[in-house]
Amino acid sequence: MEFPERFEPSEYVKWHHFTNPDDVDLSSKLDNLLVQLTKESKDDINLLNEIFEYFFEYSRKEYKTTNNGYVKYKLPKNVDFKTITSIYNKLWRSYKNNKLFIPFDDIKGKITDLIRTEIVGDTLTACRFLAERFKIENIHDKKLYTKCKKRIKSISFEPEMKMASGYFAYHILITFSDNIIIEVQIFSSIIKKWRELSHTLYEITRVNQLNPEFGSKESRLISLGHLFHLAECEIERLQQEFNNISQKNS
Repeated sequence: MEFPERFEPSEYVKWHHFTNPDDVDLSSKLDNLLVQLTKESKDDINLLNEIFEYFFEYSRKEYKTTNNGYVKYKLPKNVDFKTITSIYNKLWRSYKNNKLFIPFDDIKGKITDLIRTEIVGDTLTACRFLAERFKIENIHDKKLYTKCKKRIKSISFEPEMKMASGYFAYHILITFSDNIIIEVQIFSSIIKKWRELSHTLYEITRVNQLNPEFGSKESRLISLGHLFHLAECEIERLQQEFNNISQKNS
């Protein structure tokens, strides 16, 4: 059976079953997995909320001391669990782009954004500042530090710079001792608005890997993301230049 070149959930499932007969009834397995994750992740999510509150306050104080300014963050309201269709899409893209087939038994470890949440910073600088400090060793509250050392295996982050789509952010992966992974997406208020306005079109562009024509809504969406990123970089640069002038005059 040939691999479906365009993503369509039912066609992908047929191909997945054909490729790995052990994954028969994949939809039911994923349903059960999401129910299991919802139950098992409750304590992890509660701990994550404690960490958020600590780091938000910690980052605000440190930024004021080191940069003579302020940063603002918006606490996440909840976490999201990836939908089954979105999981199918991730499996499809994994094979289409990298020839990597992911069987059901490997999904929990290979797809790191099954559980995800987001933090919105007022600027790109604020996002990077928080992401770089989001480490257990930066927790100076002894009780929270001890709890994190016991229940968290690792915290890692990397810039999420998608030139092809115009999306710029930072993503943190928190791996808990029960092997549950929660992805934290950190992006600025400008990019948040871009995401809200363009989510549907972005999904179409990402899923179908379109090659947008000049002036199309797809190309304008991508260009808008780059323009927002350029604006944020210029804001950061100008802010630093004005800070340097203020320090020289003080």
